[in-house]
Amino acid sequence: MNATRALHGLTWRLLAVFCLLVAATKVSGAFHGYVYNGTPGFEVARWFLESSSYDVVFYTPTLLAVIAVNNLVTKDSGRTILTLAIAIALGNVVGFPLSDGIRHALESNPSASSDEPARSSADTLINYAAGWLEGCLWSAAAAILYFFVVREGEAAESLHREELDRIGLDRQMTEARLQVMQAQIEPHFLFNTLANVRRLYQTEPETGRTMLQHLRRYLSAALPQMREAQSTLGRWVRSGRA
Repeated sequence: MNATRALHGLTWRLLAVFCLLVAATKVSGAFHGYVYNGTPGFEVARWFLESSSYDVVFYTPTLLAVIAVNNLVTKDSGRTILTLAIAIALGNVVGFPLSDGIRHALESNPSASSDEPARSSADTLINYAAGWLEGCLWSAAAAILYFFVVREGEAAESLHREELDRIGLDRQMTEARLQVMQAQIEPHFLFNTLANVRRLYQTEPETGRTMLQHLRRYLSAALPQMREAQSTLGRWVRSGRA
């Protein structure tokens, strides 16, 4: 459950955008190699695909860490920034050796390795630190963009929910006003009708009896549905005929 909550929002669409952004950082290098260095096109394409794949592996732990921070950390600006910085640093700590190990495993060439001097521990450490720092800078920029897009989406969703709540509240208030008006109209209708029946019984008894019968039939048809919020056309016609 916690893992599902932590990775909420990790969709194929997000992964596709992530891969495109990573590949976009390699476009300038490919263009420079093809135009200025005269590197053959297939070599440039191979370098572009390999380099993009390594960087996808490199930045994936950071992507997962940033998504987890957004889902699990309380929406407090100071705490979020601190936790996000830690997540980016740790994500790059995991991603750089993982990517570098895959690169060296795929590019290993025993014949070439015997001719090339082995890198010292200091060179390896400097290379690691430089790659880690560069990754942190790129990750920070991407995280800021990600949080901006996510926060914009959450704000729009919140406004949509508030609008739906307002519409629902307006509907309830309208229904309440209609019920109040109905409660006021029904007694007036009944009292006025009974007053007319009483007057007719004093002046025209036969007409009064006819009107009282009509009122009885109308009330027997209308009273069972009088408190219902909805009605049908057939019910309305039957009430009118009564």
